[in-house]
Amino acid sequence: MVELPPFLARRRLQAPEPREGALVVVWLRVAVRGHENPVLDAGRLAAAALGLPLLVYHAVSERYPHASDRHHAFILQGARDLADELDALGISAAFHVERPGHRGPVLKQLAERAALVVTDHMPLDPLRRWTERLAADVPVWALDASCIAPVTLGSRPTRAFRFRDDTDRHRDRFEWPWPEVSVTPARYEGPFPFAPVDVRTADLSALIGACEIDHTVGPVHDTPGGSRAGYARWAAFRDTDLAAYPRRRNDPAKPDGVSRMSAYLHYGHVSPWRIARDAAARGASKFLDELLVWREIAWHLCHHVPDARSVDALPSWARATLDAHAEDPRDVLPLEALDAGRTGDPLWDTAQRSLLRHGELHNNVRMTWGKAVLPWSRGPRQALARLFELNDRYALDGRDPASVGGITWCLGQLDRPFTPEQPVIGALRPRPTRDHAARLDLDTWSAHVDRPVSDLRVLVIGAGISGSAAAHALHRAGLDVSVVDKARGPGGRLTSRRSDVGRFDHGAGSFTARDPRFLRQLLVWQAAGLVAPWAPRLARWDGGFAPDTPVSPRWVVRGRSSALASHLLDDLPFRPQTRITGLERVPSGWIVHHDGGSEAFDRVVLTAPGPQMRELVTPVSPALGAALEDVRYTPCWAAMVTGGAGLAFDAVRFAEGEVSWMVRQDTLPDRDGPERWVLHARADASEAQLEREPDARAAELGRWFAEHTGHAPLDVQAHRWRYARVDRPLGVDIAHDGGLILAGDALRGGRVEDAWLSGCAAAGHVLREVGLAHPSGGLPT
Repeated sequence: MVELPPFLARRRLQAPEPREGALVVVWLRVAVRGHENPVLDAGRLAAAALGLPLLVYHAVSERYPHASDRHHAFILQGARDLADELDALGISAAFHVERPGHRGPVLKQLAERAALVVTDHMPLDPLRRWTERLAADVPVWALDASCIAPVTLGSRPTRAFRFRDDTDRHRDRFEWPWPEVSVTPARYEGPFPFAPVDVRTADLSALIGACEIDHTVGPVHDTPGGSRAGYARWAAFRDTDLAAYPRRRNDPAKPDGVSRMSAYLHYGHVSPWRIARDAAARGASKFLDELLVWREIAWHLCHHVPDARSVDALPSWARATLDAHAEDPRDVLPLEALDAGRTGDPLWDTAQRSLLRHGELHNNVRMTWGKAVLPWSRGPRQALARLFELNDRYALDGRDPASVGGITWCLGQLDRPFTPEQPVIGALRPRPTRDHAARLDLDTWSAHVDRPVSDLRVLVIGAGISGSAAAHALHRAGLDVSVVDKARGPGGRLTSRRSDVGRFDHGAGSFTARDPRFLRQLLVWQAAGLVAPWAPRLARWDGGFAPDTPVSPRWVVRGRSSALASHLLDDLPFRPQTRITGLERVPSGWIVHHDGGSEAFDRVVLTAPGPQMRELVTPVSPALGAALEDVRYTPCWAAMVTGGAGLAFDAVRFAEGEVSWMVRQDTLPDRDGPERWVLHARADASEAQLEREPDARAAELGRWFAEHTGHAPLDVQAHRWRYARVDRPLGVDIAHDGGLILAGDALRGGRVEDAWLSGCAAAGHVLREVGLAHPSGGLPT
């Protein structure tokens, strides 16, 4: 039996007996610090009592909700400070970064050798679920290392004033110095079921870029993770602005009026005990009330309510009033408009831009921001899901019980009814955005939110899906981005051609989704009316037409294929019909030469087809040029056929012969007009006829159509795609040399999904460069 002192024992949620094992593992998730840490102290005492070596295991997964460069960077920066602290304490630590080639149940494998795993309590999924799974196989102690009043005390809270009264007498004396644990167990030196990463020497940008996460949400330049950065921010606020907190805390136009410590508390990079001691020593009662009551009541709520993020967890009065107003008229907006901060409401859009660009939202504004989403949603369940989506994707303090408390408060949690009832919100506390905006200096706050995040000027060459995705992500993050393309419009191979009878999607007219990141984006676009799933009546040719089964679901852009790229480039400077003639590396960045002159840029994202890319790149980066020599493309002649074929199918596959695929255009979503088809010739046939005149190829493919369908076309036009399909890409998301970043099908592959992911990765590379270049030197320890 391992005995813990009372100040640790009261924080332990369960106490199974340790078993025979080779080590004790401390698994840190939300208490990532080497000081004032109940989890680390309990692990040290247990290891010493059992006579076993101790290992601190810390990891970052690709599978947590809304995994992104922003959250990964903050976690890894915090891991660096943790490594320094543990090294000074003589404690062994191993950090695991989940990424291709480094996946698998490594914690489970490590725990199989452990007598005991000690971890920090997190009452939200997926960490709660992961802890329960591990506890089924190995003894696990979970300790509350986040609340000064432990969640093991009391029951489900209902109102803040009651929680304040119930917990005051149970609180640890946070004014006292932390009870030091002086034991130093033996160090665990291995073996490990994974290759530990030395986070102190690792290239964080490259490490994050290798992970399959959302690269479009970049690190926040002025909010680096880690204990040193957290305490530096706290010291500046404590010594200068804490005294003014009661009168300035509700004004977002005064950003120094609040501590901005929530991200550091969320990841446990700072000790709430130290923050509370400092505040108490300065008589900051209002700040302490926010820290000890409003923050901790949310942790207690999530601990006692299994699914505190759901509408079903709201008080009965809130559910009843929301149900009573379920049919009230609403002005429903698509999630994409909310995500981009383009609702037309000045206060709300400013708040959303704060999340997008800076990863934070002023606490007082968050309440108004949250309540505004209900009238823009179909009902409370959709509203709540949207709020968590927006907050948790962008906010550095997202996915935290305090966030759950704040967001569900907007729908009545921990609150009371208000009368008279109002449309849509019923008896919920009203907080109209117009009234809130009238109390603020909105122009000053907006100017602060829209402050430049970087002075980099970025040029994206190529307005296909890859270039459009990269430019869109960089523009949303607040960078100065321009786009050029040699074509007359955007879209690349995801484009259309107009005719007198309607449009022809003569390139990549439909596409599939396999990667969950792309599928999530498709669902957002679908809700905005941009794309639609397509389930064609599929046939195969076997000497005749026979029904076939689609291999995987397909998607199409509504209206015209190029509409998607046009949407991504909306509000961006885009110059079509601009041919790039050369690149020149200069000390300040790049000179880009084109047929209209020359311009200077700090970074260049190049998304042209591989051979064109190699021609531009080789003179300025021979290594990248040499790598591109291995890329192989195949061409495709496309025919646009007008005329009825009388087929009971929408698309046909051909296993052999001159044509590989044909698609009926007038059956696609939002494609009106008479019957018409697009034919794609097989690669070998296209290669053999590559230099033929379009009219000649049109005539030949028209004869092929007549022979196979029995109907002569009314009209046929042909288009040559010289670089239609990538047979051999480089097999990486991007490649780069200094400020030159290569993306597109030559890198990752020829599918639309590959192009989008590669463009996002290119944006992520630039955003990490901006976000990780923070002034971290000289921070206090």
